Amino acid sequence: MRYLFYGVISLAFLFALLQYVPPKGIQSNPSAFIAGRDRFPLIIAHRGGRGIFPENTLAAFIGARAMGVDGVEFDLHLTRDSEVVVCHDPTIDRTSNGSGTIAQMTYDELKDFNYAYYFKDAEGKNPYLADPQSLPTFDQVLEVVKGMYLIIEIKESGINGAMVADRVVERLREEALLDKVLISSFNDEIVTYIQENYPQVKTSSGEKAITRYARLTAMQLGYFYKATDAAMSMPTTEYGVDLRKFNIVQGLKKRNMAVIYWTVNEPEEMKMLIDLKVDGIITDYPDVLKAIKNDLE
Repeated sequence: MRYLFYGVISLAFLFALLQYVPPKGIQSNPSAFIAGRDRFPLIIAHRGGRGIFPENTLAAFIGARAMGVDGVEFDLHLTRDSEVVVCHDPTIDRTSNGSGTIAQMTYDELKDFNYAYYFKDAEGKNPYLADPQSLPTFDQVLEVVKGMYLIIEIKESGINGAMVADRVVERLREEALLDKVLISSFNDEIVTYIQENYPQVKTSSGEKAITRYARLTAMQLGYFYKATDAAMSMPTTEYGVDLRKFNIVQGLKKRNMAVIYWTVNEPEEMKMLIDLKVDGIITDYPDVLKAIKNDLE
């Protein structure tokens, strides 16, 4: 019994000590997204602000920019003829009046549908039936959002994912826009591909990395998480576990990682994350978050 007691004490001492030891994977060249740390979190419009604009359309990105948000998040797919386009789903059925899989169609086959066809504004109306929105290419969106903070999610995997990554980095280099960009993917191998081939590009953690960090932190073993990304953009919950925790945020800050949460649409949850001093909040309703910011100033 005495040995068990000493063992428990030793473990408690070890856990306490680990809270003060510098963690693994401290980023020596932090992301510009950390600029939000000492001020209001960066307001990042999810798919351009899909709660108030038709998602991932030029209308959304133009509207978000005019609203004065800090940044936008959007998704990339590859067409059959290797055009990089901005769309969340692998198919066009949910957002357009067309039907089909992006990877199996050419851009010419895709572009003439209305990608705001099912949009409804706060009054239940769709002004874009008279102003149809084409499927935007990455280049077209980049022209609209230059200078803003960008979170670019690559939806493709494998060879196609690597091809999209190559094209994106090439264009960002040409436009000298790498400093305010994070590239992410739920496919961890794409994040790894970017890190290995473009070490100067800032990445946001993939799904497996987020899960690993959350589990280690929950067990008071966050010290052993070795960070390889400049940021962690994560949901507010993961497999039923609340990730909106002080120790979750602080563990990332100690590593010089930007802390970003998605998709946050409720005002009370926004205020909670503001109090946690996160770096960025991705929301469908940037107007709501902007109103909170104005009230606090």
